[in-house]
Amino acid sequence: MPRVKWTDCETNALMDYLYEHCSEGAQGGNFKDITYNAAAMHIQPLYVSGKPKDGKSIKTKWNVVSLLYWISQIIG
Repeated sequence: MPRVKWTDCETNALMDYLYEHCSEGAQGGNFKDITYNAAAMHIQPLYVSGKPKDGKSIKTKWNVVSLLYWISQIIG
């Protein structure tokens, strides 16, 4: 089964999309599934290889990126 592979271009496009739709986020910086699914459709034209991104993989990527951000803020 293919794994999700992220390119820098896809990651940047995802971050831009979620930033533009930050008003759709709930407390804690999470989004509803509809936003994750819309983000997957938004970055779909950038798809290169691996398993195509879906709402679940977008949510996982966002959780990892936001966790790394908060860790970097704590460590400073």
